[in-house]
Amino acid sequence: GNTTFDMVLVRYGESMATVYRSMTFGDDLLPGSPSQEAVSVLVAIERATLFVLVSTWLIWRMLCVYATEASDRVGKEMVVAYLKHHRVSTSIQLKVFQTLNEASAIRRQQQHF
Repeated sequence: GNTTFDMVLVRYGESMATVYRSMTFGDDLLPGSPSQEAVSVLVAIERATLFVLVSTWLIWRMLCVYATEASDRVGKEMVVAYLKHHRVSTSIQLKVFQTLNEASAIRRQQQHF
């Protein structure tokens, strides 16, 4: 049960520490050496830092995308309200709305490059 899981976890930590040391420092220290704990902590800190950075970047990108979409939507709603207020024909409203959609798609495409 729990002891098997603990053993697997310990072996995983030992193997990661050994691989990390051999890749970073170029030496073949045996698992259980005094510096293994330090390397294990370093690997854990690196993983936590990477997780925080990737999560922050993803949240930032989502906020940017949703803010752009919200801005586009409000702008389109204002244009449609303006056209309706001035009694512009439905066919002209559709053409304007189609043009706005195309311009928004091109702007989003340009932001990705």
